[in-house]
Amino acid sequence: LFNRNKKTAVSFGIVMTVALFIFCSSSLSSYNQVSVFSSLNVQLPQEESIREDGPNQALLARIFHNKPFSYGRYLIANYFDYLSFNFLFGEANSPIREHIPGMGVMYLVELPFLLFGIWKILTKRNSWGYMILAWVLLVPLTMSFASDDTPNIHRFFLAIIPLEIIVAYGLISVNKYLRLLIIPVYVFSLAFFLHQLIIHQPVHRPYNRSFAYVDLVKTVNYLAPNYQKIVMTTKESNTYIFFLFYNKINPLIYQQSGSKGNLNDGTFDKYVFIHEDCPKPVNKNYLYVQTGNCSDADQSIVISVIPWNDGSAAFKVVTRL
Repeated sequence: LFNRNKKTAVSFGIVMTVALFIFCSSSLSSYNQVSVFSSLNVQLPQEESIREDGPNQALLARIFHNKPFSYGRYLIANYFDYLSFNFLFGEANSPIREHIPGMGVMYLVELPFLLFGIWKILTKRNSWGYMILAWVLLVPLTMSFASDDTPNIHRFFLAIIPLEIIVAYGLISVNKYLRLLIIPVYVFSLAFFLHQLIIHQPVHRPYNRSFAYVDLVKTVNYLAPNYQKIVMTTKESNTYIFFLFYNKINPLIYQQSGSKGNLNDGTFDKYVFIHEDCPKPVNKNYLYVQTGNCSDADQSIVISVIPWNDGSAAFKVVTRL
């Protein structure tokens, strides 16, 4: 029995290692961009600590602020962030554009069954249960090497299945009458999730999403024939992407023009994209798109205000009087 369990565990470990490797290496270039080793999230605090030690304190820096210690602390913090109560049951915040207010990656009602399921696995010494627990613990270990948008609900997706298996195991292990009592709580949890998703998410900090760009493109397209140039801010996002997408511009045409939309003063057709919040209206034959917090300048007129979903101003479309 021991040999069989050992072979099963080794086989599972190999499968999980290969699966995690494929999952991570499928977008290796993207992973390199967010890797903790290419991020300044560790380097800058480490350099700051060394400066704060004062001059001629190289020995202290080598003892307390060396790279293995600094990166090790960051990786450990990342790892346990994925297993924290707040991320699992409280409020998962990353990526911010998909954040649902008041929702973690699991329902709060599942917490007691998760704990009970873990206890049952450990006390009954289920070999399959050990593999499920190892699965849960391996996923955040791999994900902890990313420093951007962490803990991240997308990266944690691989751990949701084993967590729900443990919850299910804990649930079927309790009294059947208790299981019946839990059904209304699950229904309420689902209703709360849908309420937060449908009602609250679209208006909760909507500037983290791109809802306003659809109306912006429609408004500018309607006004564009009356102006020689359209000067547009790119401070909120890479605005040019939305104009290319919603206007169904052939990517080949854009590439042949030099792909300058993401550059300061980059141009495409009659559009000029600049890295300023409030491009100042200086030509009455030009249309200007500013961020919504810009003050009304002298000798200018506001043609339209594009709102976020909560009613606050996202963009102002102005011109010179």
